[in-house]
Amino acid sequence: MRLKCKDVIYDLTKLTEEARTKQFAIWHQLNKKEKLEIFCCCNEMANIYPPMHVRYLSQTDKYIIANHSLKQEDDRELHDSSCPYNNTFRKTLNQIGINYDEEKDMFSVNLSTKRKKAANTSESSSTSSYRTGTRATRNMASTDPMNRLYYLFLTMLEYRRVEKYTPEGSRNLKGRIWSAAEHVQVNRKLLKDMLYIAGTDEKKINKKIQLIVGWGNKVTHEPDPDIKFPHLMRIPLLALDKRDQLSIEVTISKSVYNKGICFDHLDVKTGYWLIWKEAESPDDWPKEKEIVFVPADEKTGIPVESGLELKMLAHLVQKQKSFKKPLIQNVIELDLDLRPDMVVYGENEKIAIIEVAGFEDDAYREKLEWKRKKYLEKGYQYLQWEGKSSLEEWDELNNL
Repeated sequence: MRLKCKDVIYDLTKLTEEARTKQFAIWHQLNKKEKLEIFCCCNEMANIYPPMHVRYLSQTDKYIIANHSLKQEDDRELHDSSCPYNNTFRKTLNQIGINYDEEKDMFSVNLSTKRKKAANTSESSSTSSYRTGTRATRNMASTDPMNRLYYLFLTMLEYRRVEKYTPEGSRNLKGRIWSAAEHVQVNRKLLKDMLYIAGTDEKKINKKIQLIVGWGNKVTHEPDPDIKFPHLMRIPLLALDKRDQLSIEVTISKSVYNKGICFDHLDVKTGYWLIWKEAESPDDWPKEKEIVFVPADEKTGIPVESGLELKMLAHLVQKQKSFKKPLIQNVIELDLDLRPDMVVYGENEKIAIIEVAGFEDDAYREKLEWKRKKYLEKGYQYLQWEGKSSLEEWDELNNL
């Protein structure tokens, strides 16, 4: 999280907990002497800075950042849709099985694969309307651990603004995911303590590790059966920040791989491998229980839902456009309770909405037309790409 105070930007992700608390205490004392203006930088691409303030919690003797006025709902809607201080942020997460504690700045989720029969029966009917990367799995139960793992990872990426791209910005995927893991509890344990990221030389896979994250390229490093043990699959993991470098191979059972979410039908061969491990008892080594592949653009690390989206995203990067690719949250900060495929921030504060129209069925087209009208009603430029015309020759897009 980045805050602005007296025209100075403070990146809280680079401060220790002690340094953050000290800074909040200083601001709290200064505010008693003079009106101190603190702003959240979550929506700076749209040149919007929601007002914030420091709140003191006497029961825990702790200082936290809060919205300027919790009674004014408009203040929260100024926040970027993926900012935890956005009014609808927690509601959206709750519907996909993730809780957020504002005071602790902590996400929590249950990824346990240990299910009682009664729970299985009730959860199978609980589905979510939030997409999980493709229409084929969009209606999977949000209580399913594998689906929940997918949602959690997208939430972590949004929390550290991976879905946003600026030509001059640094990506640092490994650092952002590590930072996000400091604010996530899985099964009541801090995720950072059980996380292994491919390419992290100083950390090895040990008994404590339950989540393994690595980069995947199904063209250059395709998962395949183990030669000696055909019931096992070898998953090559590339380093997250050196995505052409093989870091480690993880072996999992073919049954776990076959029931995983791998999106093999999509025309996207690069992305993140997520492998969840769990022990049967405290004394056992955790075994691989779930595997998820999150299709994503290789250069930016931004997840995509189709090959057409990948082409559009790569084109925007080539043309050095600033944009965001909403992953879970609707773009409430643009006064839209919708989630477009991409939002491009052009010159002179011009905002354009892009929809990549990849399906032909009537229901999809009807929904797309309804969204188009909503975008235009709000005064945004609307661009729709069917995947057939040349992006290089599309002046309306390239001149944003």
